[in-house]
Amino acid sequence: MTKMELKQILNRNNIPEWYYNLDEKGETDQRVCLKKENNIWKVYFTERGEELDVMHYNSESEACDDVLRRFKRFNIK
Repeated sequence: MTKMELKQILNRNNIPEWYYNLDEKGETDQRVCLKKENNIWKVYFTERGEELDVMHYNSESEACDDVLRRFKRFNIK
């Protein structure tokens, strides 16, 4: 899965865009974030500027799967 495919899934399931940041632009606080640093994909939640529940992945697909799992409670299809 790519970031574009992930965004389509989140939009299709009416997950508000202010719940996540996949583009490293704009607001990041109180959101699930997806970021690529030094060829490593990072997924984390931010609260008051602090990165929490940080996970690192070698592939975009693995990172996107993690983001999707974090929204599982919304019954994503």
